[in-house]
Amino acid sequence: MWLVVHTYQQEKHEDEVQEQYRVLLPVPGIPLDHKLVCMVNNKYMGADQIPVMIQSKTYYGCCDKCIKDINTDKTVRFAVDPYSKVTVDKALAFITMSPGKPGTILLFRIGTKRKKIS
Repeated sequence: MWLVVHTYQQEKHEDEVQEQYRVLLPVPGIPLDHKLVCMVNNKYMGADQIPVMIQSKTYYGCCDKCIKDINTDKTVRFAVDPYSKVTVDKALAFITMSPGKPGTILLFRIGTKRKKIS
């Protein structure tokens, strides 16, 4: 019986923590400051991340591995715009929260340059 009560209390606490996290997230559709996201994990971090300058553009990562990936793997610096399906440079993108996945960001193309991904 003790184990059942303890498990229930733990799950209830975890649910409360998750709800508090969701309430603190920015509203989807509102632009996010680039420095508040990890551009490797595509997650909103809520605090300034580590800047990485590449060819006069600034990318942001949350840890040493992400910084290494930004510097060495060009693919992590780009995403696919979910609306237009074109390649987006994360340093130049409009960034907002995903309405369907709490904590996850969406990146959208700004401007008229189009380059379709095959």
